[in-house]
Amino acid sequence: MEGLTPENFDDFINHIYDKIFKLFFKHKPVAVDCLTYFVDKEVVEQLDLEQMTLKDTNFISKDLEEFYSDVIYETYLKTNILDVESASNTSQKRKKQEARVIIVWEHKKSIESYFSLLVQILIYKTQQYELDLKENRDPTLVIPIIVNQDVKPLKSKNFHDCFAHIPPKLLMFVEKFECYVINVHSIKQDVLLQMRGDTLLRGLFLAYQAVESVEQKEDTLIEVFKFVEVKQYLNQFFQPLLAFIIKKGDFSESKIKEMYNAYLTETEQRNIPTKITTADRLEARGEARGEMKRARLMVLRGYCNNVQTELLILLCGLPKPEVLSLEKGYKTVKKAGQKKKVDMSALLKNTTLTEEEIKLVLSSFDGIQ
Repeated sequence: MEGLTPENFDDFINHIYDKIFKLFFKHKPVAVDCLTYFVDKEVVEQLDLEQMTLKDTNFISKDLEEFYSDVIYETYLKTNILDVESASNTSQKRKKQEARVIIVWEHKKSIESYFSLLVQILIYKTQQYELDLKENRDPTLVIPIIVNQDVKPLKSKNFHDCFAHIPPKLLMFVEKFECYVINVHSIKQDVLLQMRGDTLLRGLFLAYQAVESVEQKEDTLIEVFKFVEVKQYLNQFFQPLLAFIIKKGDFSESKIKEMYNAYLTETEQRNIPTKITTADRLEARGEARGEMKRARLMVLRGYCNNVQTELLILLCGLPKPEVLSLEKGYKTVKKAGQKKKVDMSALLKNTTLTEEEIKLVLSSFDGIQ
């Protein structure tokens, strides 16, 4: 699963709520933990979690893409034994069938209408049933799970609840289903903190709470990154989640440094290599020049999209003085671009930017070539 890279930096930062959720929940242990910790035991114990596999969404029609779920997993019920003969025929063997299940995770930052949400799920269900017909199999059980990141709790409702204006006797003509709702901000902090330290879901939900809740964010900031004790999570999940916190959490630079330094101290004690720059890593592979060029362009693209300097320093792998020099050059070129007095030779002389880098900054202004 791809994390935050120089190539996807702009898109990731501009759609960070959606990108963070998908990055984490497409990692199977996160989905399993979500079921295990936050969905009713009576439901989860029926599901074969070992068979859970991430499913693509290619079957969803193009005109309905805006309705499709964020993350989908396929699995089966644990026990699926059906009688093929009458109960009186005890000698007849029972036939075992696998009952297919689709678990739909929807991430919502805010919900304008519960009715629109349920219609969205109903559209997905219908498409799934059409696929079942096409593939000649029994109807798939669809379990919708809504991860609500809004501070305002969302109450679980049945689709019938949306038809209060209809006489009860006529509700037989209305589909009856509901969604399972997980209100992140309603989860007690103690519950999250008691989860095992390397749980990615724990870090994600704590981050959600930290960036939205003034009372909680100072206390939970360090706790968010406990998962980095698992070495393979470091590059894939640490930087994207750090970007999310800085982008959405409104933390001061000093607080971010405090958190980052505490993180480094903690992981260094466990002999996990962390303080290694992009240049250090790639020089050994003989690719430093090309990667450094991309890192510099990444920083400038970040400035063009109003990304904070502190975040760029943490993410790009460049020394801080070089990032600050790029920032100074960016401001100089921006000023010239806004005045529409672009003298390329003067900009090359008065900044540390290359011609390609200057053109990148200029291209971010409408009408400037």
